[in-house]
Amino acid sequence: MDVLYELWMHCICGFEPDRTFKLNKAVQKMGNSFNSGEMSRRILIENGVPETVAARTENTEYFDEAKEIIDFCGQNDIRIIPEDSDEYPEYLRQIHMPPRLLFARGKRMNLNARPGVAVVGCRKPTELGKSAAERIGASLAKAGIVTVGGMAEGIDSAAHWGALRAGGTTVAVLAGGVDVIYPAVNKRLYGEIVKNGTVISERPPSTSGKSYFYEQRNRIVTGISRGTVVVEGKLKSGTSMTARIALEENRDLFAVPGNPMCWQSSLPNSMIDEGAVIVKSFDVPARYYTENNPELFDNTEQENNIFAYNDSADGVYGKQNPQIADSTAKIGAAAASPADERVTDEQKILGFLSDRGGTATNEEIAEACGIPQSRLNGKLTIMSLRGQLRQESGNRYVLK
Repeated sequence: MDVLYELWMHCICGFEPDRTFKLNKAVQKMGNSFNSGEMSRRILIENGVPETVAARTENTEYFDEAKEIIDFCGQNDIRIIPEDSDEYPEYLRQIHMPPRLLFARGKRMNLNARPGVAVVGCRKPTELGKSAAERIGASLAKAGIVTVGGMAEGIDSAAHWGALRAGGTTVAVLAGGVDVIYPAVNKRLYGEIVKNGTVISERPPSTSGKSYFYEQRNRIVTGISRGTVVVEGKLKSGTSMTARIALEENRDLFAVPGNPMCWQSSLPNSMIDEGAVIVKSFDVPARYYTENNPELFDNTEQENNIFAYNDSADGVYGKQNPQIADSTAKIGAAAASPADERVTDEQKILGFLSDRGGTATNEEIAEACGIPQSRLNGKLTIMSLRGQLRQESGNRYVLK
């Protein structure tokens, strides 16, 4: 996946998941016929893409915005994880409308090596609820399971701290950018998660959280998790929406029983009535996976290491490559190979067109350069936006 191309499309859509999903679906349907011209704009609209979004495909301003995001990520230790990367959580790929890109700060974690379990709840818990969340997080950590949450005050924060204090690891999914600490009182927690775990978001850096971002964020919290534990919450709340999303995605649901006189227990008690796994002791979620899914814990030492990772995998990781001077090649905190691969593709295309008298069809370029069609379409569009190529009828490209 070409990260610059994907970012360009996200910028066009204002990083709104539903718009990006529709645009990508329409572009894939159009295949080789997609370009940034008026004809493609009309076809995009016919395929359900909002007219305002389709019109933006002709504006190079969004290409410049994508490059600025890449540069910012490279300078601020923020990784960009495309959907086809090995670091991208496999369970997240299975949800409806998975993010095409994730931004991450912290340790590079192989979330496919161990199950993740979300621990969620209200922002104003009881002392018992807060203690329960911390102990559940600790129990998951001791079992080698990743604790997932939204770094919100209350239950989420307690679970994160429980995992960290037990020597485990945790993932915080933010509604805003990964460099925006919210709430501010969690500055210390944020620092500990970055040092010992990972903070991720589908929103670009420096984005402040908006109210509707949180439900969108919650689909990622449950999406990267095999199960979700609800500790405390109201029947109608953000926590109840998170539980509903988990149920819709066919994930395991756990609930901590509580005092029926407390509003904080209304949601988990109701979930238990509807069949959620009862958390009678703090180690129930951990034992549920270690006993029922032992194959997840029988791998080799290398596979067991949540931080073990293949540096040659596709994606955008690590530190900025100082050898790549061009700003468009500074893909996040990139290892050299992905950026070099993209530059090599461009060199192949430019070299082939030069040898062919400056013009060739999409299919001729793909065959001669050995570039998969799925990757070539994005590169040709980006090169056209840069002014390196001009597209003509019949999927023919001309060297400028």
